[in-house]
Amino acid sequence: MCQKQANPNSDVTVVIPTYNRCQELEVTLPTYSCSRCVKEVLVVSNGSIDGTSKVIQDINDKMRKPVKEIQFAVKLGAQKAKAIGLAQSQTKYVLFGEDDVYLSPNYIETLYLLSEEYNCDIISGKIIDVQVGKTHEIERLIASQTISLGFPQDHRPFVVPEQNLKSNKLCEVPFTHAIILVKSAGIKDNFFNPWYRGNGYREETDLLLNARESGMKVFFTHTTCCYHLRGSMSRKGGQRINRVLAEFWAMYNTWYMLKKHWNLLSNDFNLKCGPLFNTFLYFLHRERHYLLRLVKGQW
Repeated sequence: MCQKQANPNSDVTVVIPTYNRCQELEVTLPTYSCSRCVKEVLVVSNGSIDGTSKVIQDINDKMRKPVKEIQFAVKLGAQKAKAIGLAQSQTKYVLFGEDDVYLSPNYIETLYLLSEEYNCDIISGKIIDVQVGKTHEIERLIASQTISLGFPQDHRPFVVPEQNLKSNKLCEVPFTHAIILVKSAGIKDNFFNPWYRGNGYREETDLLLNARESGMKVFFTHTTCCYHLRGSMSRKGGQRINRVLAEFWAMYNTWYMLKKHWNLLSNDFNLKCGPLFNTFLYFLHRERHYLLRLVKGQW
C-alpha cells in the first residue's frame, strides 16, 4: 500500500468506472494511485449498491493520492461514466482504468514519460489475463506469468502483425485495450458512444476510432504491463451475460463498428466486400478459435 506523498508535478487524473465491484476495487485501486504522475483518482460509481463507498473511504486515507467517488443512483454505463470523469479532470492527461485491472507499479509513469517524449495522443501498455480465485493469490499469479505479447489481438480480419508490436518500445496501432493514457484536450465528449448494446462489446474500440478520425494517434508499448483479473473473483458487476448472448452482441456490435468506421478500418486492414461480409468472416474465425479451445480443454 502506498503512503501519502505530495508531488506538485502530478499531471494525470485516473478515471475508473465501477458497478458493484467493491472486492476488486479493494485490490486494484491502490495500484492506480502509486505513480508520482497521478494528481487524483476519480471513481465513477454507476449505481453501485454493494460496499463500494465503504471500500473507497477505508482506502483513501492510506493512499498517496486522493480518491474521489462520483456517485450516481442509476447505472449509466462505462462510456458515460468515463465522459463524466474526463469532464471533471483538470490535468494534461487522463488514465482510463477499470475496476478489475491491476497495474504494474510503473504502468502510468512509463506511459506518461513516453507520451511526453514522443508527443503521444493515446498510449497503452501490455495487458495480460490472470485467472484469480482469491485476492491473496494475485501477486503470486502475476509473478508467475510467462512472457506474453500483451496486445489485445483480435481475430481475422482485425489482426495486427506481431512483428510490428515487438519491433520497438513504441509502435502505432489501429486500436488497443481500455487501459489508456490520453491527452485530455484531444478527447471530446461525443467520442464516448453509449450506443453499443448487450455487453458493450466494441465500445472501447469505438472511442479510439473516433479519436483517430479526429486526427489523434494510438500507440502501444511492451515496456510496461497491466493485468486483467479473471476467474471467480471477478464474476459480478460489469456487464455479464450468458455465452450465446455474448456472441450475438459481439457480432452485432462488430457490424455496427465496421459500418460506422468502414473507411478507416478498411484502410487499416485492407478489407474488401463491405461491413456485412467482414462481420461474417470475423464470426467464422472467432467461433473457430473458441471451438479449438474447447477441444483442447481450455474453455
